[in-house]
Amino acid sequence: MSYDNIAQPWTSSASNKQNRLNIRSNSMFFYAHHPKNWSIVQLEDGKKTKWIWLPKLNKIPETAGVNLVRGEQGATDSTLAQTVLIQRGFTILHPSKHDYVRIYPAIRGKYHTTKFVKLENLAGEIIKKNNTKELNEWLCSLVAKGVIDLPHPHMTQKIMNTQLQLINMHTNRQYLPLAKEEMTNAETLYKGMQEATEAVKKQGVKYYEQ
Repeated sequence: MSYDNIAQPWTSSASNKQNRLNIRSNSMFFYAHHPKNWSIVQLEDGKKTKWIWLPKLNKIPETAGVNLVRGEQGATDSTLAQTVLIQRGFTILHPSKHDYVRIYPAIRGKYHTTKFVKLENLAGEIIKKNNTKELNEWLCSLVAKGVIDLPHPHMTQKIMNTQLQLINMHTNRQYLPLAKEEMTNAETLYKGMQEATEAVKKQGVKYYEQ
């Protein structure tokens, strides 16, 4: 059984105790992105695929007493935590603006997750399924809309340098079958990084438009 029908957005306070999930409650959270954090992935582009740099997000729980989050009378305030993150160069993705949080009634409160995670009841067990395609499309839209800046060449070059070190390490161990396979995979990723970097250089945010 899918629980999509009882999922509530961040802005809603509705609760359905009758359909409560058999899972413990957790803290509200928000996402933040730092300019140095990127991953390389391969996305479908029509009948073809393309390599693209996608922002890696930090999940910040709004748990009282943790990460400078304040708590009083059951309520939490992450204003100070967000301010510090911004001073460190992070971009804060407010759930109220970007609509990625979903809330379910749960044991002793509410369970918070993203709209990219689908919950199902399988014989009394909660099964979580990640919709990677939807997540990646959302990440692309954040860059396309200017919410997150394009990957800076300096940052992506540092990631590529690390990848080159990994390739060189595997080169010295090619006599091992597993190492040879890992080197091939590492080289494929590096070529993807080069392709994505060149595409961003030529097309800018248009490369991220769906």
